[in-house]
Amino acid sequence: MNLAITLGQGASNIVYANGAGDAETIALEIAERLDRPPTPRRQALAQLAAETVHWPYALVTCVKKGVAFHYSNMPTQIRTAVEEAVARGDIDYLVCTTTLLQGVNLSAKNLFLCRPQKGDNVPLESVDFWNLVGRAGRLMKEFQGNIFLIDYDNWRKKPLEQPRVHYGCAGNRGRHPPKRFRTLARRQTTREPADRD
Repeated sequence: MNLAITLGQGASNIVYANGAGDAETIALEIAERLDRPPTPRRQALAQLAAETVHWPYALVTCVKKGVAFHYSNMPTQIRTAVEEAVARGDIDYLVCTTTLLQGVNLSAKNLFLCRPQKGDNVPLESVDFWNLVGRAGRLMKEFQGNIFLIDYDNWRKKPLEQPRVHYGCAGNRGRHPPKRFRTLARRQTTREPADRD
């Protein structure tokens, strides 16, 4: 977390966590190390989290310092409020799980990943990795982004050494390739001539 705090000062940051418990723990660690007073908007988000869940909820402490976590099992109202706070710039450290891969359109100047996994001890697939890193430095938000691959030598899967494209999009994962790819592949393997007149 020292790296994210040191290199992320004054910028929007996403820190990837391997599960909901990790997301809360990491967010609390970051918040504990930041010395800044709550803004009125951060205070309002803390109040919403306390009233929706309960006062000891870890998010209450975190958002006061501009830190939040994001995972699927959060109340929808809170998750949406966190997303809006990140988009407005009220939250500059977002610790998230794979929920960011599921249609949430948030970007950041910096993205920090350390041995990313999806679920129980399953290394993040290459296509998911590239989906995540695409959130660093998106057009109209940041001119460029920074991706920090922490302890990369010890990652079980090395996404930098794997293909970036998986039949055009992450939505095709686990399915047959689109027909145009199957047709092309069949032609190449059977050496059929291209379309004739």
